[in-house]
Amino acid sequence: ATAAAATHAAELRLLLPEALGALVNLSVELETQRLLAKHALWTLVSLFDRPPAQCAHAGALTAQVLSHLASNRQNRLLMYRAELSLKSQRWAAGTRAARNILQLDESELAEAANPPVGGEWELEEGAELMAGASSSDFLD
Repeated sequence: ATAAAATHAAELRLLLPEALGALVNLSVELETQRLLAKHALWTLVSLFDRPPAQCAHAGALTAQVLSHLASNRQNRLLMYRAELSLKSQRWAAGTRAARNILQLDESELAEAANPPVGGEWELEEGAELMAGASSSDFLD
């Protein structure tokens, strides 16, 4: 059963560029643009956002179809919703990634919570040379 499912999935990946190519051609017509936006927009957006790894042209073909759909004024509201959905998903993913990158380890948190008092900060290299300098020493 799993071999048959794998064969079926491989056949679908082979058919995907052909089907998307047909949609590119069909999506030139105004009435078809409206129907595709109404019935297939979210599938197209999903395919554009995460194209199958084994189908190199899926993203580019889907982008063409979406471009055709966006050219129809009657599709603007649906297209704006799709764009907002994509941007919010990417923003949320970026925010999660940024939080993971910026997480402070426990020692950094402890250091931030208990800063040294009375000039116990470590000076960077060369800072001691500038400690006795006045602002006129740096002006031409």
